[in-house]
Amino acid sequence: MEVTHPLQVQTIGNGHEHTIMGTCYLAMALCQLGELSKARALILESLDPARKELGEKHPATLTLLHNLSEVYRMLGDIPEACRISENVYKARLEVLGPLHHETLLIQSITAINLRELGEVKKARDMFTSALAGLKQVLSFEHPDCLTCAHNFAELLRREGELTEAEVLFEKVYHARKRVLGKKHKETITTIASLSAVKLAQQNITEAQKLMENALTLSSHLFGENHKETAMFRWNLSGILAIKGDVKLAFDNLALTLVPIDESLVMRLGNLSSEAANLTLGINNTHMDLLLTLLFHTSLIREPQTVKRAFAVILRRKGIWADVERARLRQLRTHRDPHVRALGSKELELLRKRAILMESMMSQIKDIALSRVSSLPEMAKAIGVNRLGVISEQLQQQLSTIDAERQDVIAKLGALTMETTFKNTLMSPTPEEILDRLSPDSILVDFVRYSKLKLEGDKHESLGDFYAAFILAPGRDIIALDLGSADNLDNGINKLRQSIAERQKNSVLEASTYLSNLLIKPICQYFPDGVKNLFLSPDGQLCLLPFECLLSPMIPERFLVEEVSMVYLGTSRDLVISTDSKVMEEPAKALVVAAPDFDLCSENQTPIGYLKRFDPLDGTIDEGEKVSCRLRDSGYETLHLVGADAGYENVKTNLMSGVSIFHAATHGVFDHTKALGAVLAFQDPSKSGKRLYILSPTQGLLQSYLALAGANRIFFKPSEEVKQHLCSGKLSALDILEMDLSHIKLVVLSACRTGQGAIVRGEGVFGFRRAFTLSGVKCLIMSLWPIADKETVELMNYFYSLLLSEKSPSPAQALHQAQLKFISTFRKQSRWPDPFLWAPFICQGSGSKSSIK
Repeated sequence: MEVTHPLQVQTIGNGHEHTIMGTCYLAMALCQLGELSKARALILESLDPARKELGEKHPATLTLLHNLSEVYRMLGDIPEACRISENVYKARLEVLGPLHHETLLIQSITAINLRELGEVKKARDMFTSALAGLKQVLSFEHPDCLTCAHNFAELLRREGELTEAEVLFEKVYHARKRVLGKKHKETITTIASLSAVKLAQQNITEAQKLMENALTLSSHLFGENHKETAMFRWNLSGILAIKGDVKLAFDNLALTLVPIDESLVMRLGNLSSEAANLTLGINNTHMDLLLTLLFHTSLIREPQTVKRAFAVILRRKGIWADVERARLRQLRTHRDPHVRALGSKELELLRKRAILMESMMSQIKDIALSRVSSLPEMAKAIGVNRLGVISEQLQQQLSTIDAERQDVIAKLGALTMETTFKNTLMSPTPEEILDRLSPDSILVDFVRYSKLKLEGDKHESLGDFYAAFILAPGRDIIALDLGSADNLDNGINKLRQSIAERQKNSVLEASTYLSNLLIKPICQYFPDGVKNLFLSPDGQLCLLPFECLLSPMIPERFLVEEVSMVYLGTSRDLVISTDSKVMEEPAKALVVAAPDFDLCSENQTPIGYLKRFDPLDGTIDEGEKVSCRLRDSGYETLHLVGADAGYENVKTNLMSGVSIFHAATHGVFDHTKALGAVLAFQDPSKSGKRLYILSPTQGLLQSYLALAGANRIFFKPSEEVKQHLCSGKLSALDILEMDLSHIKLVVLSACRTGQGAIVRGEGVFGFRRAFTLSGVKCLIMSLWPIADKETVELMNYFYSLLLSEKSPSPAQALHQAQLKFISTFRKQSRWPDPFLWAPFICQGSGSKSSIK
């Protein structure tokens, strides 16, 4: 088929009806082979010719769109699948009539999408109508009618109408067995669905028997490692867990997650950031069950079981970041200029969407925002009563941008997904991680998860918890349950607030509380002589500087006085990161300090001034001292200050091959606009409700450094979206668009540069993520507003150590600078206030002494 299709295009044209139908057949064949990115790109490539030559409502064009909807559903982008299928249904209803086979088929598929989005009543009505029509036009035993009946029964099961669901599933099973055979994949799927009904009816024995039957048949049909087999094994794990056979449930689940993660990587590489975030939330259930099982019984005391659990964490945590990193690396270095251009186009459209979403949010007074991690939660968000209204013009602009993005992402997926897939799945083993740790080092990998209730068919959540995996050379991996996430999150918020208020007693109380919950349980597993602590945080722990926790080993001393700390995005970074010292070869450095925030260039006329950013006197001194130290150490240093510290100048020089980038200015993270959420609003042109998903990527636009001209506001009339723009901002989104793999060290001496939108298992969406994905080896950043004068002193200490003859790593240099700061305070009988020395943390590139 892949041979004949190009011949059709060549002989009769790519818009001919026969060619379009050939495209449909080839696309569906590619879907069967799991080549979803190629299938989507093929369909999108044929859409314009089909529309031009055949028309928007021609049966062949509608079949093409029908298939596109199915591809998006397979990828997990249900909102996009539903949007397309609804449009196709309306067109077929108009052109073919309500009882045409094709109309009924797309009606049934639209009902599936609506069911997944939680619009149950609408889905039920469509299923009922479609099923009645298919029975009339075809027969109940026709495969399309059986598919509709099966999916309708699934809706009934989810709604708790178990008797009705069981009756319908039984009818479908017997009909499929007669028509398709016992070993057909659709028949096997119905057996698994009957198992789910039995489980909901508390008939555990029968549920297990049916699911084991489905698993056996699927293994013979597809193989042990196929994603279909994996899903049946996943369901069996849940049944075994409820039954109390925890060890067998864990073993099945661990086997299941390898093919599931492979499928997840493929989907993440083919989805927009909004859909990818939702997909991750849904897939977190796998991790939840795995950790619930691990901490449920004595499994936690079995070293091999703990190692298997950590192997899953090692592969899954930060998986989206790895997919993005692999994609961006490939796009920046690809030989084909067309691929590189598409990559730039995708980032440009991401920026346009982020700016447009900001405009939409500013128009809505009664905005309905809700964090979502599953489709039912999305449905709940859509169902809010207080809805804003935005203009049809903005809606149309957003629809246009999203359609263009889908096209670009599809083309990129088809061209690059195979290499991205391979690079992402090259995860190190636990043994490789242990081998990278020296005898005086220890690694703690934190995981946030939802503990599940191991009874009933829905695995209800008992709340979020934190766990820690502790790795030390020559020892078994240890897993610890650290308790309720609410307790730790509240403690983190209290400590941060106490530090901001600079109340000694409150800081000591909050620090002691957190130390007892976090450090005390862990430190009992520290080997003697530990000097280096690698930390891979998750959730709100990403906002905690562990340095300022009180040491449980020596009273009234901070943890930083006992060990040096390096923060990692994931434990994989311990293997991926380079060990090179910053001063191995004198190179170039860029220092940006004390920008002129009120600057206005001659060719731009501002419409006003925000006067948001006041001058920072200390940054002038800081920039001069840092530049002098770098020059004295052999660095060719460019020091941009005042009017020279503008957006274009900074951006151009960042990409000029510098090894070190130091920024001393105002840093901003606008958390009110950076939530990963659903934005629901009233459609002004219709009676229904509409929604758009706000990706955590929105946080990349809301994290920025203030540069020259940051206080001015002006219009750019040429922009597609008229928007208040400040040219004096260097956002994390700007950083994401650059290839900064030549930079070994970035120091952001500005407020809140380590903050951003937090996504469970993926870290912080702000400068942290942007610099990491752009290829930077090591990043020093702040977790709260920093003190002007004291930061100058701290940075002076830091660079004097970093550029000394001993040439320590950035993490070691920061550690020693903090110790010097604390020591100076203690000698003066002053309280070593963490507000002054603890805001900065170092992520990436450990030291020679701690990494072999």
